[in-house]
Amino acid sequence: MSPTKVPVGSFELGDPVKGKKLSEEKGCLHCHSIGGEGGTLGPD
Repeated sequence: MSPTKVPVGSFELGDPVKGKKLSEEKGCLHCHSIGGEGGTLGPD
């Protein structure tokens, strides 16, 4: 992955329920942690 530049103010509000489901489906918590749950390899 490479960093991308995102214009300031172009973010929309997130949906925490969809975000939790997505992180579970994609296996993000195998490496990353959110709220103290998950792996220890990646950043929060």
